[in-house]
Amino acid sequence: MLRKIKSIPRRIRAHTLTRWNALRFPAIKRTDMKFIGNPNAKWPVLLDELNDQSVIYAAGVGEDVSFDLGLIDQVGCDVHAFDPTPRACAYAEPIAAENPKFHFHPWGLWSSDTTMKFFAPANSEHVSHSILNLQEQDDFFEAPCRKVSTIMNDLGHTHIDLLKIDIEGAEYEVIDSLFKSDIFPRLVCIEFDQPYPYAKTVQFIQGTILQHYQVYCVDGWNFGFIRND
Repeated sequence: MLRKIKSIPRRIRAHTLTRWNALRFPAIKRTDMKFIGNPNAKWPVLLDELNDQSVIYAAGVGEDVSFDLGLIDQVGCDVHAFDPTPRACAYAEPIAAENPKFHFHPWGLWSSDTTMKFFAPANSEHVSHSILNLQEQDDFFEAPCRKVSTIMNDLGHTHIDLLKIDIEGAEYEVIDSLFKSDIFPRLVCIEFDQPYPYAKTVQFIQGTILQHYQVYCVDGWNFGFIRND
């Protein structure tokens, strides 16, 4: 079966696997689940799990903070956003200067405190860069990265209520490091970026995340998880 799947063109294969995700990972039903953000930047949130004191980390800003600002508007909490990409910084910093509840930090998330290369997307019009070089490009920039535990210590947080990560393939390394540090946010929203071996994505979700979480939403490659309590 896997050989047959691999023989299908990448774009068609990705579309097919996207439809399988919802069947492979059935979501629990929650009446408080709501999508927040523009159509191309929306994320599923369980509103009953959040309040104006919630700690929100949103990694991967790009050039759209509709999710971040929507969450601030609907919940009243502060949002800490992270993205070292130059275009993202140029976009987000003026917004943060005008909104006291939106805090922008020009750092990447990784499994250690270090400087990493971020490789350009194949389409120069796109903003997102990848530590894993998912699109196999030569151009890159270097930027500081931090562990989530380091960031929490620097910002004075003892827990995270919602962690959103859209970080172009680095999600596996970051989540694994997070759990090894015994940090388990109440809600986790993840985009599993493509191209990436589908079998490894399935194994990671089943073997790492679902040991501690339940799925509450599957929207293509975007997943919403709630911690088992």
